[in-house]
Amino acid sequence: MPLAPGDTVAGYTVVRELGTGGMGAVYLVRHPRLPRLDALKLLRRELNDDPGYTQRFLQEADVVARLAHRNIVSVLDRGEDDGQLWLTMQYVEGTDAETALAAAGGRFAPDRAVHVVAEVASALDAAHRQHLVHRDVKPANILLRAGDEGEREQVFLTDFGIAKPLDGGQGLTRTGMVLATFDYASPEQIESRTLDGRSDQYSLGCVLFRLLTGRVPYPGQSLVAAVQGHLVMPPPRPTDLVPDLPAGLDGVVARAMAKHPEARFSSCRELAAAAAAALAPGRVPPVLVRPTEPETVVELAGPPLPPPPTHPELRPTSPTPPPQPGRAPPPVYAAPTPPPTAPPSVPAPRSPVTAPPVTAPARRGPGRWLWLAAAVAVLVAGGATWWFLGRDDGSAGDSSGSSSASRTAGSPAQAALDALPRADPLATGVLVVPRTVGGQVDLHLVDSATGEEIGTHSAPGDDVGPVLSPDRRSVVFSRVLDGRTELRVIASDGSGDSPLFASPPANCASPGRPAWNPKDPTQLALVCHGAGTGGADRLVLVGLDGSVIRELDAGHAYVDDLTFSPDGTRLAYWANDRSGVDGGNIVSLPVDGSGATAQLTTAGGDADPIWSPDGISVAFRRDDGHGGRRIFVMAADGSGQKPLTSAGYFDQDPTWSPDGSQLAFKSNRGGSGDSIWIMAAGGGQPRQLPLDDSAGDQAPAWGAR
Repeated sequence: MPLAPGDTVAGYTVVRELGTGGMGAVYLVRHPRLPRLDALKLLRRELNDDPGYTQRFLQEADVVARLAHRNIVSVLDRGEDDGQLWLTMQYVEGTDAETALAAAGGRFAPDRAVHVVAEVASALDAAHRQHLVHRDVKPANILLRAGDEGEREQVFLTDFGIAKPLDGGQGLTRTGMVLATFDYASPEQIESRTLDGRSDQYSLGCVLFRLLTGRVPYPGQSLVAAVQGHLVMPPPRPTDLVPDLPAGLDGVVARAMAKHPEARFSSCRELAAAAAAALAPGRVPPVLVRPTEPETVVELAGPPLPPPPTHPELRPTSPTPPPQPGRAPPPVYAAPTPPPTAPPSVPAPRSPVTAPPVTAPARRGPGRWLWLAAAVAVLVAGGATWWFLGRDDGSAGDSSGSSSASRTAGSPAQAALDALPRADPLATGVLVVPRTVGGQVDLHLVDSATGEEIGTHSAPGDDVGPVLSPDRRSVVFSRVLDGRTELRVIASDGSGDSPLFASPPANCASPGRPAWNPKDPTQLALVCHGAGTGGADRLVLVGLDGSVIRELDAGHAYVDDLTFSPDGTRLAYWANDRSGVDGGNIVSLPVDGSGATAQLTTAGGDADPIWSPDGISVAFRRDDGHGGRRIFVMAADGSGQKPLTSAGYFDQDPTWSPDGSQLAFKSNRGGSGDSIWIMAAGGGQPRQLPLDDSAGDQAPAWGAR
């Protein structure tokens, strides 16, 4: 029964109720001896006999008692009165950020949002220095109080009830993840991995996005929509919802919400500093070049979090068994036998350039971290349920400059999209790698963290040039068989192998690797090699039904390696006017045909451009003039060109991770042939994914193209 004004608990006199929650209620009370008001929190009586809830309640007092910080609500005392657990806290006369958002019309002004985040960042870093992770950072746990005259709004972080200390013992297995808010939960928190302060930083990045836009990062109609978003989808961009925000805030949110903790800021206060820099007129925040190694953060020990609560629609049949010793071979997804009617004979695509061998240490053997490979497999398997039950349609709300005609409901292009073979969205840590084994090139699913093969798509012929659909549920590629080449498509699990086009685009007998419009998934960009005047290349936008939407003036005779900007408004590619040359200058072009090309590089030996997921930069490869190639990065306007890899190797075909925190590329730096290497997006020492000496890798697909 709720307490009424005038009731007493442990000598405290109730003034009024401040709020209620699943575990109990908070009251404004008068101190029994001092002339002040406190906040009294009571555990619900029916939970007082539950060890899990009582432990969490008592832990909150013990945890916060170790902290003394101006931005953390202090716990003053705790005890038991007539079998009722209670604790008293500093009373903050004001409101919480969730309520303040509604009062502000749905979102904060940018400077207010950044101020609130900066104050919370200071509180979190203080907790992290004491080896504590909050684990439930959200607007409702941020209290705001008007500042004194001439001072800024005061900000307080509260509710450390599910915080974890370094010596957390058995932990709170019943309450840890169930009580946290999935709208702001980090991927590692959802996946029940060990947490450190970078998990709180991810949540703070979600809070920043919410304060700036008024919307949670991954909205949806179910719990699983939020879970799927945090695990699979790239970080959202605030400017997509509020275009007049400084563009630099997109990069800040993207880095704070990176799927891999090592790609985030080294501290919460560094996040806040980057956000403040993004607000400074004329200044680009320092988010393009990410640190190779984060500052050491003390890892907070303790048992893993329990799995997310079972959604009634998921209907799990049995628990996932633990990984068994030894390495099982990856599943082989057999393609259907080709029909008797062969595809039309067309010239083969331009062969990938293979690097000359270099002297290097022997390759490492295959990785054996089966627990991580199993975790990726579980995520891939679970993604389908989350996707089908909870996803938002990523094709909605097109704001690009591309034609929307192909997306009309019931149109042939939309029907072709609906008919594509599709399965679970691939986890963000999975690459699609064309790999040569025994003289045949097949598509392999490879874990970017360990190099373990998760699956192999095997079919007659050589499968090369993979491109992932924007939702990561389908893969388009070129198949070379009996001297003929055809664009084909499979689901992400290898099923449904079929021609991409029921009717191929007119006058496009030799298409290059396509680019998939991230804002209009019914639309591809294609280079039709040799289809133009005098044997020049032809650049076209096509629907998935094979219809030609628009022919674009590429500005040069020969082009290749198309990539869409994340907003779907521009294409980038390399171009030159000399036949038979592998590379040229990087240029970009508006896809609506409204403007001329913009030349981004002038070195003459550049190729393989790919736009970063946040739209800030473009990665590419550049000939070094001495028989080698290096991976470079530049701003989207061509400025700030800088090498990311060292000279002396044949590095090419870069591709971004979906969250933009890493780059994968093909290189001969491993010794006897080409293999896949991974590095931080800002550069640093790359690491090789394990590969047998007899095998070889080609251009991988990871993030958008």
